[in-house]
Amino acid sequence: MLLKPKKTKFTKAQKGRISYTYRSAKLDPTVYSIVALEPSRITASHLYASELAMKRKIRMGGVKSKNALNIKIFPHIPVTKKPIEVRMGKGKGKVDHWMTRVKTGSLLFTLNLDNPLLVHSVWRLADAKLPIKTKLIAPTQIKSD
Repeated sequence: MLLKPKKTKFTKAQKGRISYTYRSAKLDPTVYSIVALEPSRITASHLYASELAMKRKIRMGGVKSKNALNIKIFPHIPVTKKPIEVRMGKGKGKVDHWMTRVKTGSLLFTLNLDNPLLVHSVWRLADAKLPIKTKLIAPTQIKSD
């Protein structure tokens, strides 16, 4: 089932712009993190496909924990689309799908796994399913204060 909010204040939203500013994610020094390297719009279907592939790979790796994968973004922005071959005007179209805006450096997923080879293969799957380039950050790379 695709992700979408249960309730929103407004039915439709404007497209908006994604700024190219860097967002420094608050990384947990105990888990692996998947971070965005470029700004983009990520739809609910992108998130669902990557989550499903990652969960399957984790399960095939022998990990039974429910807390192995955490999604840190949520598609809360509605995207509207008018039907095919409809004339101009007559208002905005119906909600077609949901998306979220991601800035550079945003935290997308966290992986609470012990096996670095499994983590790397899970990250490669997620990177293939998402429309942006991502980076895997190991717990040893994070400098704690």
